[in-house]
Amino acid sequence: MDYDKKVVDKCYVCCLSKLSINLMEANRTIKKIFNQRIDIYGQALAIYVFVFAVFAVIYGTIDDGEFRIVFSPLLVIMSVIVFIGSFILLLAAIKRKQIIIENDTITIKNRFKSVVFTVNDIEKLQINKSPSGMVKEDASFVWIKLKGKKKSMLVRVASFNDYKELFAEFNRLKLKVNHIIS
Repeated sequence: MDYDKKVVDKCYVCCLSKLSINLMEANRTIKKIFNQRIDIYGQALAIYVFVFAVFAVIYGTIDDGEFRIVFSPLLVIMSVIVFIGSFILLLAAIKRKQIIIENDTITIKNRFKSVVFTVNDIEKLQINKSPSGMVKEDASFVWIKLKGKKKSMLVRVASFNDYKELFAEFNRLKLKVNHIIS
């Protein structure tokens, strides 16, 4: 077979450029950021406020064209629940928890502090399901035990955005940790 030299050279250059692009992509660090979900707190707070308003209307009276809320222990309990829910939502919004996973580095941070460690620093990475079985996800808890630390860090995977991708990243890191330990 007789090949045209220009066509062969063009194919050779094309293959080399594709190979160099693949090598550059393999060496590039992939940074994935997972933010904590706070929409759950907002939804719960909306339900608490709605229930409180319904109870206030039920227990309220209209005298001389004015609406008055009659004191009731149930309304006091409901107002405490609304206050606690508001406080938790505000606290979660202020803290802004994040997990940042790069190739071999995990960063767990909030607005006030940051913990950075590599796969080599991990003594044990354990992925557990919910003990009660109420959470139907693949994993609900990830325990990270660092070398030289007494306590393990607990990560609730379902409380972060893109929890399925976060779970896949922790599985990938678990394989790396098991490979390093072996």
